Amino acid sequence: MGMKDAAKRLMIDAGVPVTPGYLGEGQYGAMLQAEASAIGP
Repeated sequence: MGMKDAAKRLMIDAGVPVTPGYLGEGQYGAMLQAEASAIGP
């Protein structure tokens, strides 16, 4: 399956347009909800 988070970081660093998302370490409910709200609909 590969390391999608590492690939996405590489693409961001290269200036490739990517779908907004959360790449942080905190992967629990409240943190993910807050990040989703910050990204928007």
